[in-house]
Amino acid sequence: QVGCWLSVDPETNENQILKYHPFGVTRINKILTSQLVIPSCTFFTYSFWQAKTSITFKEVRDTLGLMQDYHIAHCSRICLIHFSVNFSIGSFKLFLTFMPMKRILVNRRESGKFSEISNLLTYNQENLKEFLEGPFSLPEIENQIEKKKKVFTQNCRNILHNTLSSNYNNIGETKSHLRVNRQILIDSLLDENTFTITTGHQLSLFSGPVYFIYKILHVIDLAAKCKKEFPNYNFVPVYWMASEDHDFEEIRCLNLFKEKLCWHSEQKGAVGEFDLSGLAEIKDSIVEKFKNHPESEIHKLIATLNGDNYASAFFNFIDLLFKDYPLLILDGNQKALKSQMVEIFKKDATEEFISEAVLNQNDKLIEIGLKPQAHAREINLFYLSENSRERIVRKNDNFQSGQMKWTENELMTEIENFPERFSPNVLLRPMYQETILPNLVYVGGGGELAYWLQLKSAFGNAEILFPLIQVRNSIMIINDEAEAFLLRNNLGITNLFKDIDQLKASIVKTKYSDYFNFNLLKEAEDKLSLFMDEKLKENKFGLKDWQGAKQKDLHNFIDKIKEKLTREAKKEEKETMNKIDQIYKSFYGKNSFQERFLNILELAPDGNIYQVLQKLTLNIDSLENDLIVISGLNKN
Repeated sequence: QVGCWLSVDPETNENQILKYHPFGVTRINKILTSQLVIPSCTFFTYSFWQAKTSITFKEVRDTLGLMQDYHIAHCSRICLIHFSVNFSIGSFKLFLTFMPMKRILVNRRESGKFSEISNLLTYNQENLKEFLEGPFSLPEIENQIEKKKKVFTQNCRNILHNTLSSNYNNIGETKSHLRVNRQILIDSLLDENTFTITTGHQLSLFSGPVYFIYKILHVIDLAAKCKKEFPNYNFVPVYWMASEDHDFEEIRCLNLFKEKLCWHSEQKGAVGEFDLSGLAEIKDSIVEKFKNHPESEIHKLIATLNGDNYASAFFNFIDLLFKDYPLLILDGNQKALKSQMVEIFKKDATEEFISEAVLNQNDKLIEIGLKPQAHAREINLFYLSENSRERIVRKNDNFQSGQMKWTENELMTEIENFPERFSPNVLLRPMYQETILPNLVYVGGGGELAYWLQLKSAFGNAEILFPLIQVRNSIMIINDEAEAFLLRNNLGITNLFKDIDQLKASIVKTKYSDYFNFNLLKEAEDKLSLFMDEKLKENKFGLKDWQGAKQKDLHNFIDKIKEKLTREAKKEEKETMNKIDQIYKSFYGKNSFQERFLNILELAPDGNIYQVLQKLTLNIDSLENDLIVISGLNKN
């Protein structure tokens, strides 16, 4: 699939549709390809910059004939083309940049890098029907639309609209840099035919592991595909900021150019409420790494991590990072939103309905060989106060959170008057999300979605519609050095999913094939074994057991010769073996998949972060289940 990137007259209605859904499926037609020699399987994205007179989208479409609905799947090369043509109705300039990229797909099960529960959620949701609203698919999304329309009220839309409008009116200087008008997206939420596609994540330092970026690009792509499939409805991609999470240790570090940068702070409680003390040092360290590119766009982005607290700073950072994309960011830690959860919060505290439902689901998961991911607690609420987020627990007939204590009546009154002080845990947060959003699909990682399988009954008890769930794209990026190494050694990309020792052995055996050709020796061993079987078959001296032992000794001796040759060949190829170690480290780190430790800033060593984001966008395919492997990301 390919992104369509247009910027035309903002006064036209058709342009507003484009800004709302700027990524469509298209391909360059014969008007352009007849003048250029371009491989048939090529991705394209293009940009228009108006220079003089007004021009509508319809005029561009009709004149160039470019907006045709083509699908180009599994192509191996990508080109970014900035082009322009001179017309009587407008003037454009031409820029052409080729960016060769290779893309292959690898079955997740065959890669051996994903858990079985993740693979089930990716490939076989029909086997998990009793834990789901329905197996994820585009037709199932249409069914989900009808269900959500019946339960999501206009009042909920009004509250969401007002909250987001207020949030985005306060984002300050980043607003002027946005290419996609957020208010158009926000206003669309008032329409009963507008729905959301949502993902969520912690406030990881400078976006943290790159899979967070993949999650957001995935929901953007899925929203665009839904719009194409169901043109009478609107679909808004949403990133849910987990600003109430208190696990600071999990979000405070990032890996960048072989260095681990960490935010040091003694603050406690919800990380979104942290002040920014100590962050300046991290920002300075990152800026230093890009000092040779002072004009690059990355410096403005780094400076944008700023605000009244960490939540507002992170909001600004992500909003500017995705300035060219139709994305809304929602921080659930707001009174107006939590007010809609008052009755559910009370029900959880007094009836323990989530705990009972989850335990029943857990038993069913165990019956089919799956391990529950999240621990069910009697009460699934935290109490928020300054520098604190403490679990609420029942103590006899009363309730307690840290130093706070309530009777049941007092707790009910506290929830009614101050819902913003109550924070849902990992099992209650999905219910909160699905209550306040017109959401159809939640997109997450396999491990993250595993705990959603525990929640279907709890959703039913709370009379909340369970969403469709989908495993996000996983991407492996092969750098230029690794790709060159694979080519030199006649290795395919799939070899990188082998055990490292197995790969090393196969390389030396290929290079020293003459030394490792044991076919004649194997034939001789087999003939000897057959001869001895015949010779001693009816002997009178009881040598059969002795013969078997000696044959085993011979077989072991031959194996030791092979092992010795392999060790010596590896020593001879020390440089090659070291290179394999480096490549594996770049893919797997310390027993972790690349997307879980690599940061997106490292993918833009020249500071051109938006070009990298565009390239990643071209490789994201929200309807693709396999692992996506790409190379050539930094080639121009």
